[in-house]
Amino acid sequence: MLKEMLQILMERDGMSRADALQLLREVQAAVYEAFETGEDPEEIFTDMTGLEPDYLLALIV
Repeated sequence: MLKEMLQILMERDGMSRADALQLLREVQAAVYEAFETGEDPEEIFTDMTGLEPDYLLALIV
């Protein structure tokens, strides 16, 4: 599913593969921080990526 997220970001947002990977790394760090601070990781994920929360599991596994 990670590959699918990369593809969506590259096609939808016109990102390069490197930029899409960097964004996903940043999102992953923000999601882990949300778990630690009690924030809503789904909200952080969707705000940063514009993707459905269904993709969140692929990012944290």
